Amino acid sequence: MPAGTDVSTDVNDLVITITALSFTGNDTVSYTITAANDESDTGTIEVSIPDVEPMVMYLGEDLALEGGDSSSVTVEFTPGNGAVADHDLTISQPQFGTVDNVEVDGAAGEITFDYTADDSAGTDELTIELTDGDGSVNSDTVTVTVTVTESESDTSVKFPGAGSALSPLTILVLLPLIMLSRRIQGKIPVNNTDRGNRRNRE
Repeated sequence: MPAGTDVSTDVNDLVITITALSFTGNDTVSYTITAANDESDTGTIEVSIPDVEPMVMYLGEDLALEGGDSSSVTVEFTPGNGAVADHDLTISQPQFGTVDNVEVDGAAGEITFDYTADDSAGTDELTIELTDGDGSVNSDTVTVTVTVTESESDTSVKFPGAGSALSPLTILVLLPLIMLSRRIQGKIPVNNTDRGNRRNRE
């Protein structure tokens, strides 16, 4: 029998099939063939199983989302040693959104998930990391930029005692009128009596 813990053999007629799930390296398979007349012979088979690392590849463009929006992300991968079910997938925790609906399609070689942006502006660097059956690791990064557009009501100014807020445009229109009103109120009125007195003095 092979020395590897995850290596098995299947003998069918004179064909020996060696299967390695997550074992890598060199191995030796010993066999014995016994004929119908009880004569037998033995031999060994040297097996070299390479270490195949997994590959993770994000081929899309960087994402740009408005706060509250969501997008589906597809990342391609090729498995390493071991079955796809023996691989471990991790996605780094985002700071400006959430990741959910994570799915792994081994037949298509795709990892898909949804990213939903929060209401805070910032940039997330999502690291998608895949570990195969013998511990080999590979990763790639998806960059998501979240922007938040302020509405007109968010930039309005509310004066003390006022019942409603004024937008910056309204303030610009009213400001010259307020200044003109102050100039008029600041002038010293001259009544008719004062004018008459001045004439008599002259």
